Amino acid sequence: MLLLGFLSINGFAQKNVVQDRKDLQELLNKRKEKFDSYTASLEKRSGIFGNKTKKDILISNEVLVNIVLTDNRIINTLNRVIDFRNFETSNTKFDAAVQNQNYDNLLHATDTLSKQVSVLTILNKNYKNKAIKFEWLFYAAIALIIWMLITRWRKKIHIQQ
Repeated sequence: MLLLGFLSINGFAQKNVVQDRKDLQELLNKRKEKFDSYTASLEKRSGIFGNKTKKDILISNEVLVNIVLTDNRIINTLNRVIDFRNFETSNTKFDAAVQNQNYDNLLHATDTLSKQVSVLTILNKNYKNKAIKFEWLFYAAIALIIWMLITRWRKKIHIQQ
């Protein structure tokens, strides 16, 4: 479930990046259009003797304010894209740190298990040597018991005869 949640968030974030890029392209096109209209409004002179009127200046200023508002929206969109990239970078760094920590933990576990294996191998050899000694002792005890039984059986036979 966690993996599916992460994948859906990642897919949603990718869609947001694509949408942000489209928005950014649209905003840049709008800014270009507004700047062209600003340039046209600067050239417009509707006053007497070809001078600018107060209305011409107000229209130019209004277009300029719209350009600034569009620029602010462009900056906000760029900040979202940069924030997402920073988020991806920090996630990548965090994932790398977690992987390194897991790797170090696995190396430590492998080292510990290797030491335990070597200790158990030595103990196993010692137990095998002791088992061989007890095996000979067991065979000797069986042989002694068989010899005792045979000698007892012979004595019984000699006593009965």
